[in-house]
Amino acid sequence: VREGFIRYGLSAADIKKKIHEFKPDVVGVGGMHSNRVYEVQDVLEAVKAVSGGIITVVGGGYASMHPEHCLSSPNCDYVVLGEGEYTARDLLRRIDQKKDISDLDGFGYKIKGKFRINPKTVNIPNLDEIPFPAYHLLKMKDYFNIRMPGSRYEMRNYSLFCGSRGCPHKCSYCAKALIVGEGYRKRSISNMIEEITLLKNDFKVEEIRFVDYHTMADVKHWKAFCRALVDQKIGIRFIDPHGFAVNALNGELIELMHEAGCDHLYISIESGDQEFLSRLSKRVDLGKVEGIIRKSHELDMPVTGYFIIGLPGQTWKEIAATVEYAKSLDLDDVDFFIANPFPGTDIYGECEEKRLMYPDFDFQRIRYSLNNIKGPDYTREMIESVRRDAWFEIMTRNMRKGKIRIRR
Repeated sequence: VREGFIRYGLSAADIKKKIHEFKPDVVGVGGMHSNRVYEVQDVLEAVKAVSGGIITVVGGGYASMHPEHCLSSPNCDYVVLGEGEYTARDLLRRIDQKKDISDLDGFGYKIKGKFRINPKTVNIPNLDEIPFPAYHLLKMKDYFNIRMPGSRYEMRNYSLFCGSRGCPHKCSYCAKALIVGEGYRKRSISNMIEEITLLKNDFKVEEIRFVDYHTMADVKHWKAFCRALVDQKIGIRFIDPHGFAVNALNGELIELMHEAGCDHLYISIESGDQEFLSRLSKRVDLGKVEGIIRKSHELDMPVTGYFIIGLPGQTWKEIAATVEYAKSLDLDDVDFFIANPFPGTDIYGECEEKRLMYPDFDFQRIRYSLNNIKGPDYTREMIESVRRDAWFEIMTRNMRKGKIRIRR
């Protein structure tokens, strides 16, 4: 659809056809990230092209971080901020009952050309109250074969899965507070097991991929969950593509996770400079990393390491230290993410205050391979090149060693 981005699913023509057939009163559109503005606008335009009377509601990260930008589209009627389950439910009830909607929590609308945004003040305390997704309404098989170009995932029947919301930490580059609120909440183990069993038995799902902000925020709870998978012989594989916390891992836990079904370990190392990690208040002990990798390899589990470079104030020396550290590790795969100033994050405010963003910065085109924050002693070309070259060097080395393989 546009350079650097991939769009899956129906074309605008197919969306219009579906709308014609279904004749909905309301259409909800989810924009998971702020850089999916164009796709959201395409869907809204298709809906309104069928009938201007259809009510359109946008939710997700885009609407939560940019409610006014979203509402500025003539094709968007309402936005839902943050957790949308209860707000969307209440909105539909009030529309059906022709009641006032102006006081809904976490809700935005337009009146006489002006925007009205009600901030999100209440989050769902008990996540077990939320019904499971209506998987029976989805063509699950259509999603099983979707993966990004270059992805090292094995092609299994998989489903995304969320066992918690939020995170107890406050990383400067994370916008989770706008999307799921402050604090950390988790589902009960029995509730999680019930949904996983449903996915496996009714929809032939073989693997779940966690999309939590911090899967192991409560290590005791995580251990109990893994133990339940083992004791109840659930027989599902799982990974956390967002990355497990280094400091929460140890040999005993890695063994339990492997027994429970984890067969690829993704770890959030972040930086190869311990002093820089301390300045960021990141709870990562680099002294543990090699032991984690070694233990995982003993269990025949590949390890992917995640690093972030280009944060405000980070020097070229510190970036180089991270790159060299990554090269020194026996990782099976590696990803270097260039820090980006997502609106609503602390680093966005810092970049605005210090004028660190490049003039061509556009939140609608944020990508982790592109540099949008000016460095103190390096250029955009330098950091983008070192990211690309370091990844290529590590993966070429692993290919020569025969480490890159498709798991079955």
